[in-house]
Amino acid sequence: MIEKKYKKLLNLFIICLLGLILISSVYGADELQYSNDDIVMGTTIYDVSSDLSNDDIQSMLDNAGQGDTFNFVSKEYKGISLVVDKKVNIISNVNSTVYTSGELSNKAQELNIDKTFGFYFTKNSAGSVLSGFNIVAASSDYGVIVDNSDNTIIRENSIVDAGNNVLVKNSKNVTLFGNVLNNAKENGLQLKNVSSCYVANNTMMFNGRSGIEIYDIDNSNITSNYCCNNSFNGISLYGKSFNNSYTHNFLNYNTNGIYINCQSWGDEIKANTMIHNIQNPDCELGGFESGNGLLFGDAYSAVANNGVYVSYNSFAHNENFQAKNNPLQNMITLGPNFFNSDDPENTFVCPLLLAKILRLNAISLPNGIGIQMVEDDTPVKEAGTIAVQVEVDGNMYTATLENGKAVIKVDPNVDHQVEIQVGGEHNQEIKKIKQNVISYNKKDDSGNGDSGKDDNMGSDGKPSGSDGDNSGNKTGDSSGSGDASGESGIANIKNSDEFSQNLGTNSSDYYQKYESLSGKDAMAKGDQSAAKSSDSSGSPSDDGSSKEGKSYELVSPNKISKVIQNTSGVIILAIIALLVLLIIGYKRKNKM
Repeated sequence: MIEKKYKKLLNLFIICLLGLILISSVYGADELQYSNDDIVMGTTIYDVSSDLSNDDIQSMLDNAGQGDTFNFVSKEYKGISLVVDKKVNIISNVNSTVYTSGELSNKAQELNIDKTFGFYFTKNSAGSVLSGFNIVAASSDYGVIVDNSDNTIIRENSIVDAGNNVLVKNSKNVTLFGNVLNNAKENGLQLKNVSSCYVANNTMMFNGRSGIEIYDIDNSNITSNYCCNNSFNGISLYGKSFNNSYTHNFLNYNTNGIYINCQSWGDEIKANTMIHNIQNPDCELGGFESGNGLLFGDAYSAVANNGVYVSYNSFAHNENFQAKNNPLQNMITLGPNFFNSDDPENTFVCPLLLAKILRLNAISLPNGIGIQMVEDDTPVKEAGTIAVQVEVDGNMYTATLENGKAVIKVDPNVDHQVEIQVGGEHNQEIKKIKQNVISYNKKDDSGNGDSGKDDNMGSDGKPSGSDGDNSGNKTGDSSGSGDASGESGIANIKNSDEFSQNLGTNSSDYYQKYESLSGKDAMAKGDQSAAKSSDSSGSPSDDGSSKEGKSYELVSPNKISKVIQNTSGVIILAIIALLVLLIIGYKRKNKM
C-alpha cells in the first residue's frame, strides 16, 4: 500500500515538473525575443560616475564578468582612454559627453598599442556594445578602434574631432548604426580588412578626407549613410572590394561622391544620390579628377569581368562629370541611372563610360499628378532620392522622388499642363519635359482612362533614352526655369511606396495612399536615431532635404517581442489548466 502511495506521489511530481518546464520555456522564449536592441545582460550592472578616474574605470572593466554592463550615469567625463578586453556593454542613457585622453594608458602600453583613442575593443571583446555617447576626441588619434573584435556593435553615438573618428580593422560582423562621425582631421570612418559588416544610417560630414575610407572589404552592406561636405570623397574604395552592396547613400557636396580605385568583384552601387560634388583645383588627384558624382581611378579593375555594377543612382548638379572614368582605363559599362537629363548629349557622362538613361514621366493619379522615373517605359521601383522642379499650370513645385516616384497634389478632375525641368547648373543645359496630363477621371469611348504620357508638347524635341528608342517624351527648347511660382508656392512631396507596376496607364491599379509634406522636404534616410548631439550637424544638403522622410523603417526586436509578451500569459494559463485536468483525471482513475 505504501509503495503504491509513493508511486502516486512520484507520478504527480513528474506531471508538475513537466508543467514547470513548459512554463519556464515560455518565459525563456519571451525573454529571448525581448532583447534590448542587441544588449545581452550579464550578472552585474556597474554605474560609472564622473568622480572615478580613468584608471578606476579600467580596473572595473578588467575585473568584470562576460556580458556585464557599464552604465555611464554622469553628463561629462574627461581624460578617457579605455581598453575593452572582454565582452561587455558600455552604454549611456543620458548621452554622456566623453573627452578622450591624448596619452596612452598603462593598459594600452601593456598591449603595445601605439595610437591614442577613447575606446579600444580587442579580440577578447567580441560581441561588445558601445551606445549612447557623445565622444569628443580632439586630443586623440582615434575616437574608437575596433581591432579583431567580431560581432561588435557601435550604435547611436556622436564621435567627432579625432584624427580618424572610428577605425574598424581585421573584424567580422561589426555593426555601425545611427552614429554621427563628423569633423575628423582625416576620415569619419575607416574600414580595413573587414567582412560581413553592416554600416547604416550614419552621418559623416565635414571630415578632412573622406566620409568613409575602405581598404579590403567583402560581403558587407553600406547603406543609407550621409557622406556630405567632406574635403575629399564621400566614399573611397581601395584595395579589394568583393561582393559588397553600397545602396541608398547620400554623397553630396564632396570633392567626389564615390571614388572607386580598387579591385572589384560582384559589387553593387545602387540607388545612391550623388549631387553637387565640387571641383577642387588642389585635389590630390588633380583638379580634373574632382567634382564628379562617381569617379573610377587608375587602379580600378574588374575581377573575372565581374566588377562593380552601377545602377539606379541619381546624379545631378556635379561640377565636373556626373560619372567619370580614368583616361587610362578601358571603356566601362554602367547600368541604368538618372543623370538629370533625358538627352544623351546633355548628361555630362564621361565618353569612356557607356550609360543607359532613366527618364521622367508625368501621369494622372486619383489625387493629383505622379512623377515617375522610367526605364524603357517600365516604372523604376528603386532609385536614388532626387528633387526636381515641376511646373503645373504655371505653379512651381519641388517634387522629391524617393525610389523613383513622387506625387503632386492637384485637382485630378481637370487636365493639367506639366513641365518637368531637368538639367541646369555647371553648363548643363536646362530642358523642360512638356506633357499634357489628362484628367484621371476622364474616360474615352471604350471606358478606359487616357494615358497622360503620350501627349507631348515639346518643340524641337529629341527622342528619349540612350538606346535611341522613342518613348514619346520630347525635351522642349525652353531654357527658362519656370514662368512663376504661382499662388500655391513651393510644395515638397513625400512619396508612397505603393506605386503600381503599371504606371503607363490610368488604370485602377494605381496605389491609393498618398502623403504630402507642406513646407517641408522629404528625403529618404531610413530610420536614423543618431546621438542627440547630432542636431548641430545640420542638413547634409541644401537642396530641399531634411531628416524627416523615411524610405523604410528598421523594426527592432523589442517591437516584435511585445506581441509575444502579450500572449505568453495566455499560454501559461493554458498549461496550468491542462496540468489541473491531468491531476484530477489521475486521482479519479486511482479511486476507481
